[in-house]
Amino acid sequence: MWFVDEADADLPLEATYDECSVVARLDDSHIVGGIDRLLVTPDAYHIIDYKTNDLSTTTGALADHYRPQMLAYALALFQHDPARQVRASLRFTDVGVEEQFE
Repeated sequence: MWFVDEADADLPLEATYDECSVVARLDDSHIVGGIDRLLVTPDAYHIIDYKTNDLSTTTGALADHYRPQMLAYALALFQHDPARQVRASLRFTDVGVEEQFE
């Protein structure tokens, strides 16, 4: 899959994880999620979430729809290591489009 090869090639990777489970803690509540692919570099976490949606809607509208999910993943990773930045990208596999968040 070209998305994976492209992302891995440009980063100084410390680790990569596929189907990585994360937990964000909010007071007495927990948000549990699964990151499709997580790339770890010395200064950042790179979340990659693949989407296979029917793109009759624009990818921008879908990105807005998935933003809370990406924020929950980012919170979980930030709670694990606040020194690292968190970057997230939604990759729409049907058309090869990527929407990024930081």
